[in-house]
Amino acid sequence: MIHSVTGSLLSVACALSAAASTTAESSALERHRMGPPAMLAIVERVCLHCHNAGGNVPFEFRTGAHLKRASQTAAEALRVRAMPPWLPTQDPSHFLGVPSITEVDRAALIQWFEGGAEGSEAWTAPPPPASPVGVTIRFGDGWRTSAEADLTYARTFLRQIGNDFPLRFRGFRYRLAETGALEMVMLNGDTTGMGRQLDARDGDVGSAFHADIGTVPAGALGAAGVCSSFQLPDGFTFAVEPDCDLLAEAHARALGRSASGAFSVMIEPSRPEDTRIVESFVVGGATTGGAAKRSGLVIEYLCDTLDAPMEILSVLPNTGIRCVTYDLNIIRRGGAVEGVINIPAHRAWADRAYVFRTPLKVEAGDRFSLRVSHADGYAFLHTHASAVLLIAPPIASPDVINTAVSPAAAAVALPPTRTDPVEMASVKGMFRIARDETSVAEWSKVMDRAIVAIDAHDTRDTQLDSEMVELPTPIDPTIPVDPLLPCVGVSYYDAVEYCNALSKQVGLPPHYRLSSVITRKDGSISSAVVASVGGPGYRLPTEAEWELAAASMGDAWCVKTGHSPPNAPRHAGAGTPNELGIVNLAGNVWEWCDDGYAPQRKLDGNSLAANGPTNRGRVVKGGSFADSPAACVAAFRSGLPPSTRTTLLGFRIARD
Repeated sequence: MIHSVTGSLLSVACALSAAASTTAESSALERHRMGPPAMLAIVERVCLHCHNAGGNVPFEFRTGAHLKRASQTAAEALRVRAMPPWLPTQDPSHFLGVPSITEVDRAALIQWFEGGAEGSEAWTAPPPPASPVGVTIRFGDGWRTSAEADLTYARTFLRQIGNDFPLRFRGFRYRLAETGALEMVMLNGDTTGMGRQLDARDGDVGSAFHADIGTVPAGALGAAGVCSSFQLPDGFTFAVEPDCDLLAEAHARALGRSASGAFSVMIEPSRPEDTRIVESFVVGGATTGGAAKRSGLVIEYLCDTLDAPMEILSVLPNTGIRCVTYDLNIIRRGGAVEGVINIPAHRAWADRAYVFRTPLKVEAGDRFSLRVSHADGYAFLHTHASAVLLIAPPIASPDVINTAVSPAAAAVALPPTRTDPVEMASVKGMFRIARDETSVAEWSKVMDRAIVAIDAHDTRDTQLDSEMVELPTPIDPTIPVDPLLPCVGVSYYDAVEYCNALSKQVGLPPHYRLSSVITRKDGSISSAVVASVGGPGYRLPTEAEWELAAASMGDAWCVKTGHSPPNAPRHAGAGTPNELGIVNLAGNVWEWCDDGYAPQRKLDGNSLAANGPTNRGRVVKGGSFADSPAACVAAFRSGLPPSTRTTLLGFRIARD
């Protein structure tokens, strides 16, 4: 009996609770039905984020008449959850700049719009908040989008801003010349000149290529979707290097009519408190360490384990064409999987960059996985899906130049060992470095293919349709090459391949592991993920090792002797050796180092290890015979995409 009474009481309590919940929901809806003020407040909070005066989407909500005219369309968009636009399963409240709506508000707003937006006749939209005064840059003048319905495509536009000092900004907003033409604008910076080459080859306004420049991804300077704005969290800033070209990649969707594709980008300057310069990190594509697996219409990337923690400020999903699902996850060190951005039903018109309200922390030992599915085989085969992460640098990150080992401490050169097929010099017993650059003859003894140098950045690795790219004219391969000259026209990948092949030839384990390899018709590598696995095999010197080997020479030979570099490279063995017996470290041809390039390097004074890969390419050192004396000193450095092949660029080998 007691059990029966208790059960009855519980049943009554549950019924009362359910009734109370229903009553509360009904009361909320009833409050909304009492008049338009609550509805108009929701419109101002949720809808005006995109449907504002001068915005980039159809249906401007400037007056009550606009609301009434679009009321049935708005009700249907709310009902099918097309509005407000939100694709991920993640809670929108965790992100900045995202309009969100409760289920109660959604239901009430649907009913209000279905009733014709009653009571909005006298309403006028409040003026948008004033934007900080910055620079406005116009792109795409003269370009018109296609009239073919439902066609989606991208076009990249370039502006030479000609800055002679670093520019800093924290965000941007774009405005269209004609409403509804574009869905996304992504910004990028180019200091290589590759963007100018691509732009010059395209007869139309802009270029029909995605704006990844070498290993620097499109969106590295932010991206904005249909709501047209992007802003970093407080305290962070972008930095645009001197003499940088600004690239704007515009994603368009044809609406059955031709429209002007011109747009203006309004740059928001950084404030004094915005001091931390963000960096980009790419998951997926051809630039991420780890492995790529394709199955059916799905491609999945599993990155290498991170060796340092990071804080993610923003994620730009680069979904490729005709994406269906998109899942970026973190696999924590203990095996737990945590979703970052998970999109179960992708819609290109709702693409955007996602800026976290609180930076997402990723620890050393974690790794990323990216899984993307596509609608058809064409999209699957021609896509390069990735995630561009904007990450925060460490708070304590002073720039330290490696001065721990003085030139006087460098060891005396030792004779080559019997296992080294080339002459090597030992530096303080810590590593060995080749006495000279790898020559044509040495290359030919190891590799079964010739080098064809191209006097420009090779664009075949940059996620472009190679059939549409007019490549620079290569050196005539029928002209005999002096075997004693340094082997030039060698990309970073070529040099890595040579090191591994030489290691195998002499019975040493290879130093490098290559994955996600993409090759050209001649068998050379155009893109790969390169990981150093250690061991005694041959490798490229790190930047710190290269500088230590060059430390005893003071200035470059060409400056030291008061002569300009000659108009051609020297033969192997020619030139004045330094105290270690090493020649041609500067002023002959540029040399690849193993480090990822960053404009402000951070060298550990107690370590000679390489800095990890970056999105800015690999370090090159030494200058060339064609450069001014200022570039031919030990401290001078630059960075190039790892696929670069030019007659001014070679390499020398090293080993532990």
